[in-house]
Amino acid sequence: MRQTLFAALACLLAVPSMTQSVEARPGRVGMVPNGFVNSCGTCHLGGGSGPRNAFGRTVQENLTTPGSAGQVQWQLIFDIDSDNDGFTNGEELGDPDGTWTPGDTAGEYLAHPGDENSMPDVPANNGANNGANNGLNNGANNGGNNGLNNGANNGGNNGVNNGGNNGGNNGANNGDNNGDNNGAGVCGDGAVGGDEQCDGTDLARNTCESQGLGGGTLACDADCAFDTVGCDDGGEDGGGSGGGCTVSAGESTFGGLGLLVLLAGFLAIRR
Repeated sequence: MRQTLFAALACLLAVPSMTQSVEARPGRVGMVPNGFVNSCGTCHLGGGSGPRNAFGRTVQENLTTPGSAGQVQWQLIFDIDSDNDGFTNGEELGDPDGTWTPGDTAGEYLAHPGDENSMPDVPANNGANNGANNGLNNGANNGGNNGLNNGANNGGNNGVNNGGNNGGNNGANNGDNNGDNNGAGVCGDGAVGGDEQCDGTDLARNTCESQGLGGGTLACDADCAFDTVGCDDGGEDGGGSGGGCTVSAGESTFGGLGLLVLLAGFLAIRR
């Protein structure tokens, strides 16, 4: 409280020396976190006696109402980088999330929000550690994912050998297994593979005509072999043995009885 009162007094003492067009408002010192650190110099050049600095202009543009009665709307300007130094006003004044309200205790003051040459000190080690950690984590994630999808090309390059190698191995194994399974063929999966003639409705573009069995409808049996019963010249055994009646070796269309009848007729004629 004392710091705020001293800051306000300093602003009052500086007012007479300023031009009429630029007036410092002592009451606004307490409307921004850690405003007492630079007093009226938070918004004005020359320690508070000069024109508005970059932060002061941002404050002026975001008052509740124009003029001396206007209040600073901190929640509207905390995430603005007024001096274009790469840090927001909130980061420099100790309230990066914009949760501070007048009367609260602000975080640590780090830099002047209206001076581009005033920036928070960022430890070099933190930057290096964060970079290394992010690199490892991102590398590991990308390595694993890329390894699975692309055969571990990015895994090794990112330096995460475990992620890359595991990704590559998984990719290779899956590829081999899938290749073996697809090569052997699985009867009943609806796709011709391996030594299958057909599979379900997949006849591999074969027809009765392509099998030399005339017209008709070629089908596939439960063992993934051609069923030619529906072909014009097909057989009941599915092997395409030809249709119609069959005559076994040693048989003729006339039986033994027929031969005897013919012989008797011949002898009768000779008599």
